[in-house]
Amino acid sequence: MYEHELLHELLERYEAGERDFSGLELEECHLSDSILIGINLSNADFQTASFIETHLDRANLTCGSFPSGDFWGTYAIDANFSYANLTGAELSYANLTGANLTEVDLTGANLTGTILIGANLTNANLTDVITTEETIVYYTTRPDGNLIINSSRGLDAKKLLSHYAAGRRNFEKVILHQVDLSGVELLDVDMHWAHFSNCNLSNATLSGDWYGVHFINCDLRGARLDCCYLKGARFLYTDMRGAKGYSDISYTSYIGVNFQDAEFSGHSESPLFYYNVILEDGFFLQGPSDYPHRPKEKLS
Repeated sequence: MYEHELLHELLERYEAGERDFSGLELEECHLSDSILIGINLSNADFQTASFIETHLDRANLTCGSFPSGDFWGTYAIDANFSYANLTGAELSYANLTGANLTEVDLTGANLTGTILIGANLTNANLTDVITTEETIVYYTTRPDGNLIINSSRGLDAKKLLSHYAAGRRNFEKVILHQVDLSGVELLDVDMHWAHFSNCNLSNATLSGDWYGVHFINCDLRGARLDCCYLKGARFLYTDMRGAKGYSDISYTSYIGVNFQDAEFSGHSESPLFYYNVILEDGFFLQGPSDYPHRPKEKLS
């Protein structure tokens, strides 16, 4: 069977609900802009791999071989790469928040703009890796087992709220990881391109410029998001039960989000993107959709 036929078969089987593709061997793999959340590619051998802007969140890639693989812009949130071969890999602007990279061979890998927040690099081989000022390493375990906490963009709850109380409103590109902001008010703030991961924002009241913000594994239960400019925002694996508000939600995307009992909506100049979300009435909307309503044929 030709490689493109094997690839087509993989996508069909994945769409049908299969997730275990361990030990798969492919000489060429081009899966740009795909969704392979939770896929098992452990012990896989891909001689030419391209996962550009693909979602590999929560994927199992342990002991996989992806030399010189192209993961540009890939989302691999909470993915397990332990013991994988990523020598010479292109990981520029990949989001590896919470990824397990223990014992990974990253020799010569390009980490320009790569997001490594809450990641684990214990015993990883970082020989000749390429990093720049855009590379984000925060709350990440280094190869020697020590934790990197300091970041010029990182704030904890106390610092954020003290700055806010002092009148600061510009928090552009700020990073907040494992921060408890439950019940706070952040009004008329500039949070564009901010990164929230594993944060508690339940019952918070938010407004202002939140362009391109990322909410990853966050708790937004009961939050109020009124008059927020959320254009290009990404809500990933976030709990929005009971959230309320009306905002600009142009080009926003929602993956693995729970909207049960929410009253959150807004105006948009473009179709939105939803994947595996729970709707306001509790119905699970499987797969991709640009119109988050329970299918008519399933109403009874």
